[in-house]
Amino acid sequence: MLILQGLEDAVVRPAQAETIVAALDSAGVPYAYLTFEGEGHGFRGAYAIRRTIEAQLSFLGQVFGYEPADDLDPLVITGLGAWSPRRRAAVADLAAPHPGS
Repeated sequence: MLILQGLEDAVVRPAQAETIVAALDSAGVPYAYLTFEGEGHGFRGAYAIRRTIEAQLSFLGQVFGYEPADDLDPLVITGLGAWSPRRRAAVADLAAPHPGS
């Protein structure tokens, strides 16, 4: 899960995002969490808009195993390494023939 949080957000407060992050961490669900100073609910600054798009591309590339064409700032996805073998096993199971199909 990719969580993008404006630190001045009055609709979804940063504490709520941190609660989600803690729950994901304790459940072993991979996540990346980025915060943006001076941003509220819906990003308006050029840096935040660009960084969120880059973060989305990096996140999807890492999760689905492709290299985005652009040179992007690194995005740390906590727990992705432990999750990857489970993802590969789940994909292999989906691709395997099942009785009665």
